[in-house]
Amino acid sequence: MPFQLFTTLQRGYTHPLFCEDFLFTHTLGQRYLLTAVMDGSTMGKTSFFAATLIAKLLRKVCTTLTYQPEFSQLNDVAQIGQEVLRQLFAEFKQARSELFLSQDETMSTLLLAVTDHQQKTVWIVGIGDGIVVINDEVKILDQNTSPITWAIISIKF
Repeated sequence: MPFQLFTTLQRGYTHPLFCEDFLFTHTLGQRYLLTAVMDGSTMGKTSFFAATLIAKLLRKVCTTLTYQPEFSQLNDVAQIGQEVLRQLFAEFKQARSELFLSQDETMSTLLLAVTDHQQKTVWIVGIGDGIVVINDEVKILDQNTSPITWAIISIKF
């Protein structure tokens, strides 16, 4: 990889039993890296489960996406990010239905980024609140914990 990715994950002081966060990374072919952070919402029930479920579904989507014919037609990080989200939400909707999960049981924030090593660009979507730091540039996604608010940013690094 042409750059370093630093990560840390630990149980927060407001999460007495479980780390309610989940960190996910996956390479998409030789050119792209998908990274995601999910944070179980304190307003939900068993929110560590929601964060973990999203990560497991992301792994399924990323693993199968590169084998789909549509993947070779995706030309930039925004297209790949949008396709990952489309497939993730379809899988999430199906899992929620099959497991009879309520909205309270599936509350989580999601920060998802697709990085293109060749073009040196990153596409980021934030569902909920979060902070992204790239080359010491801080981007704060403060959406007042609204569960349906999105923020999409593209950065050249």
